[in-house]
Amino acid sequence: MSLDRITQWGLSEASAALMKNEVSSIELTKHLLGRIEQKDSELGAFLAVDEEGAIKAAGDSDARRKAGTALGPLDGIPVGLKDMILTKGLRTTAASRILENYVPSYEATVSLKLKDAGAVVLGKLNQDEFAMGSSNETSAFQIVSQSLGPLANSRRILRRVGCFSRSWPRFWNARYRYRWFHSPTSCLLWRYGA
Repeated sequence: MSLDRITQWGLSEASAALMKNEVSSIELTKHLLGRIEQKDSELGAFLAVDEEGAIKAAGDSDARRKAGTALGPLDGIPVGLKDMILTKGLRTTAASRILENYVPSYEATVSLKLKDAGAVVLGKLNQDEFAMGSSNETSAFQIVSQSLGPLANSRRILRRVGCFSRSWPRFWNARYRYRWFHSPTSCLLWRYGA
């Protein structure tokens, strides 16, 4: 299978491919980590990437799947979490210099539930400082790209489910094709298709 197809998948396609063993979680995760490495310097979408933790979680998911004990449809699916969601052992800053070195000693409920479902956390997504805004222009660390630039393509369509934030389109052009959640009460599943 061509890994380039991965960037065309939505959540259900990725989950189905994992269930049918068409792709492993490690393959999916490594491909998306590579996309982040290629595109994030232009976009400023991530404040932290947990490559080691993501690859370990993906390996654990593949082992469960091989043993026939997959946890459900999210098992092995890569996700990104907004930087305001606490993640045990992974720096969480709320995009503020005040919390620049804060590493939580516990997990937020939303990230705990995702991890319990087998989701693979790729890292922490940029946001407005303390989530006070909707343009992603007030992050203390880096501004999120405000233009689609050379990656824009009129054939691509943004498909959103349950998101109320105006800042999300800044991330679409990278075609990372993972899922992210930006608050416990307002979960976002996005799909950037071709």
